[in-house]
Amino acid sequence: MTRYDYDIGVLSDFRFPGGTSASLAEEIRAQSSAGYTTGLIPARAANLKRRRGFNNKIVSAVQAGQAELVAPDAEINVRLLVIRQPSIFVEDPEPTPRVKADKVLMVVNQIHSNGDGPEAYAQGLAETRDRLRALFGDQIMWAPIGPIVRSALTRTRVPLEMPQGDWHNVLNADEWWIPRNEFVEGRPVIGRHARPTWKKWPTSPEDILAAYPDDDRFGVKILGGGEVAAKILGHVPDNWTLYPFNVMHPRRFLGEIDFQVYYHHPGEPEAFGRTIAESLASGTPTIVSPDFRALFEDAGIYAHPTEVQGIVNELYSDPNAYQERAAYGHAFIKERFGHEVHKQRVRDLIGEPTSTPRAPRRGQPRRTLLFFTSNGAGMGHLTRMMAIARRLPDTIRPIFATLSTGMQVVREAGYFCEYIPRAPGHKPSEWNAFLEQRLTEIIRRYDVDSLIFDGTVPFQGLIAAKEATGVPGTWCRRAMWQQGKSEKIPRRSKHFELVLEPGEFAADYDQGATVAHREEALRVGPILLLDESEVLDRATARRELDLSDDKLAVLVGLGAGNDEDTASPTRVAVENLLKHPEIEVVVAEWVIQRAAFDLPDRVKPIKTYPISRLLRAFDFAFSASGYNSYHEHIGFGVPTIFLPTETQLDDQPARARYAEAVGVGLCVDPFSESGVERRVEVMLQEDSRKEMHDRCRELFPGNGAEDAMNAVEQLVMAPANGGVSS
Repeated sequence: MTRYDYDIGVLSDFRFPGGTSASLAEEIRAQSSAGYTTGLIPARAANLKRRRGFNNKIVSAVQAGQAELVAPDAEINVRLLVIRQPSIFVEDPEPTPRVKADKVLMVVNQIHSNGDGPEAYAQGLAETRDRLRALFGDQIMWAPIGPIVRSALTRTRVPLEMPQGDWHNVLNADEWWIPRNEFVEGRPVIGRHARPTWKKWPTSPEDILAAYPDDDRFGVKILGGGEVAAKILGHVPDNWTLYPFNVMHPRRFLGEIDFQVYYHHPGEPEAFGRTIAESLASGTPTIVSPDFRALFEDAGIYAHPTEVQGIVNELYSDPNAYQERAAYGHAFIKERFGHEVHKQRVRDLIGEPTSTPRAPRRGQPRRTLLFFTSNGAGMGHLTRMMAIARRLPDTIRPIFATLSTGMQVVREAGYFCEYIPRAPGHKPSEWNAFLEQRLTEIIRRYDVDSLIFDGTVPFQGLIAAKEATGVPGTWCRRAMWQQGKSEKIPRRSKHFELVLEPGEFAADYDQGATVAHREEALRVGPILLLDESEVLDRATARRELDLSDDKLAVLVGLGAGNDEDTASPTRVAVENLLKHPEIEVVVAEWVIQRAAFDLPDRVKPIKTYPISRLLRAFDFAFSASGYNSYHEHIGFGVPTIFLPTETQLDDQPARARYAEAVGVGLCVDPFSESGVERRVEVMLQEDSRKEMHDRCRELFPGNGAEDAMNAVEQLVMAPANGGVSS
């Protein structure tokens, strides 16, 4: 009896940025929810020239445990092999796939374009078929993605076995639905979303302006590719609003328009039209070219661009007809292109999932913990959460969602991370509604068991998502707030099962709003990303930075300068240090920094994360007194001149003053050039630096990250409605 490694193997190039990967991710989700196991076998498509990583939706599916990534040359047995993108086989693949399958299905999602004619397409198709037969045998089923592709395959006269039905893209229609109780604004709002390519636009300025009018009686919003139309028109009409591609989730965008109007290049026919399916699923009446009638039947509205404005005005003036159209489009997509459709077509091919599922991989997590952070001036929120995540046991799988532009460091550390951009100009109610929708989607999609939030203010959207899904949660609430500010915010702790307070070295100087609420919090030591053993020794760190052994090395790290003016303090500190030829100056540039500092030639810039790994290379440092930098410098014994920066709530001046009061560092507050000069003179004295180093070692209580992790682990692993002891 054959032992199957997976029910389904998917052989594809997982780097595709558009509908191919989006649809594949939906199929994986549907397969997983039905109990099928899926192995993903990566290959390379010849038409993807640009260097790029796997599509985030595919990465998300793997991180969520819905599929497993298989080595390209691994020898595996599957019941069904699904090959996406024939372009993988326009030449012999390298390495050669070693997959044995009971059934093989090639999903064809493209036809010939202006770049090749029908004859070349037919010849390439025959060559691809022969390569596939050499690898997987003669019994290969060719499944077109839609009617247009089926017609193109038939016209080639290349003998292919095709199923009766097309292998349509699928999506979860309920996740896209948006109640249409009222129009967006006091005029019809027309929109469209698509990848930013000329293939997605008409060639005629007249057709573009007919479909997307330059007329103040209409609003026009475009998510992705607006610059293409603007180039054709030679301008951007005043009533148009352009958004970059992927700046927001398409569902959120669809909630900001009344009508989806989609026309594409006449010489580049669409094989499916996923953007149309998404808009119909959301309940957005959708006006498109008659080319799509065979696929979407009477769910779409088919018209020439010159007819668009009349159709829009007619539906806008009849709310009942508009809502009927919206409800019908959603119901059509759910019935024809929903997850159940995909589950059934898989059952028709291979039957039910295997009765004896494979044993889980060693160390496979059993619970999922969502780390959600707000966007601070620096990297503090993310760094604290990564400090906890990297210490979790294998029984808990961490995933991240963040508002911070520093999300890349999370991904580079190997964690799945969703970026939630906060677009400017939205009302708080709009923002919180969007946040609730996004977090609810993430919680449900990845089967989150618990969440932890690190940020000053738990957003109403977060609280609503938490309550809607019922997941227990932790608020990691940093202390040291400015006196008299945000005094009501700590009351939001009632929405969390656990309030965790990262230790504050300067707690004796804390006069903020959290002080009165300390009894409700579980307090641990200062949370640091790295432990002592992970920080490089002086000699090794200096070799890595290419610093000399016989000079003083000084680090200047005063922040990214995105929200406050750190450039001037950095300049003053650097200029003062350069007066001393015995000093080598290193300036830290932050991963979230929008613009590099303008530095003299003698200064060495470094941009690395985490910089704490290299701190022992330096004899002393300049630093802001935000939570992370402050505790890292003291925790690892680096004599530091603290220059507090202005923030909305964090009491950096109090931290800096406390450091000087207890002898672990110096403080320049208020900031002045003469103050910097005097502190540098103190730091040039070896005895002063040694005293500060020794006081750091004497007073710092140690890293509290492990204790924080243990507390969070208790909550994650507790039975439903359980608690956590403090």
